[in-house]
Amino acid sequence: MTILQPPTAPKEWIDALKGIGIVAVVLGHAFGWRDGSILPLIYLFHMPLFFFLSGYLYKPSPDLWVFLRKKTFHLLVPYAAFLLLIVVIPDVFRAVASHNFGIVEAKHMLKNVIYGGRRLEGAATAFWFVPCLFLTQQIFNFLAVRGRRGGLILTILAATVVSFVNSLFYQDARLPLNANVVLAALPLFYLGYVFKRYENRRWITLTAFAVGILAVALVLAGLPNFYDMKVADYGIPGVTMASAIAVTIALIAIAKQLERVSVVSRGFVALGQASMVIMFVHQAVFLMRAELGSNNRGYGIVLAIAVSYLVYLLAKRSRISRAVLLGSEADFKKLLGLRGAAASAEPVTAVSPPTRTGSR
Repeated sequence: MTILQPPTAPKEWIDALKGIGIVAVVLGHAFGWRDGSILPLIYLFHMPLFFFLSGYLYKPSPDLWVFLRKKTFHLLVPYAAFLLLIVVIPDVFRAVASHNFGIVEAKHMLKNVIYGGRRLEGAATAFWFVPCLFLTQQIFNFLAVRGRRGGLILTILAATVVSFVNSLFYQDARLPLNANVVLAALPLFYLGYVFKRYENRRWITLTAFAVGILAVALVLAGLPNFYDMKVADYGIPGVTMASAIAVTIALIAIAKQLERVSVVSRGFVALGQASMVIMFVHQAVFLMRAELGSNNRGYGIVLAIAVSYLVYLLAKRSRISRAVLLGSEADFKKLLGLRGAAASAEPVTAVSPPTRTGSR
């Protein structure tokens, strides 16, 4: 029996919030850890924001197979496609060109690609998030539609505790596809789902702003009040989670207000709709810029966003690219000639926060 209720229909502010989040992602990769407190401020919220928002948008699906199929199309197909286009093919080409590609090198590359997670670096450093989100959605949906409310809450609490054990004592312990990070993602996802019931209560927003200010103060004071989920670093137990949720709720309030400023809102909405593609592509643009000898950070940020958004616009133009790169299930059905394909195939945009380059 389903124990949770579906959320209301998404509004424009959701895409605007995705836009804010993906800009934070790009800035995080552009600045790097050498810039003192700037990156920790970004890492305070941008990763939890996307898991929280995914929980907010989650709709229970009693048919586990349908939910699995839908999310496979939406997340795993683009993940595999961009991994092939941005990592595998370029790496093979460079290795062959340098006469340094054989069976051993091919096996090593294949092992890293299949294992995913922390082994994906360089242009693919952000890719780990997608399978982690996929696993989080599948586990949460199973708990929501097959379990009881008490069991769901106990599981979330247990996952939270185990995630901090992983973070504090066994940070080097990892699973393929960063599956261990699902333990930390589940409570964020759950809190996002619960929040939609109370989002219009003003006192929650005011409290979030107050706590958010304190959270920023802790970062500026030099305390490790931030997430680096790719390497299972979840900050100060309890404090960092509360800080991240508070900042996220404050940003939700800001995104809702942006709807009144159409010029600003349209820009963030456009970036939010392209967030999945920007997540996949932007780091590759940074690396290409570095190979060309350009160190202008501002130029690199603008270029990374512009090129990624251009890829998104091009991907929307054909049924094949919408299916493979944007994860449109409706376009896949049409390509395969399956019945029940949607009358219109709109591109799917997914939430996408990556992690920093060069894990500690």
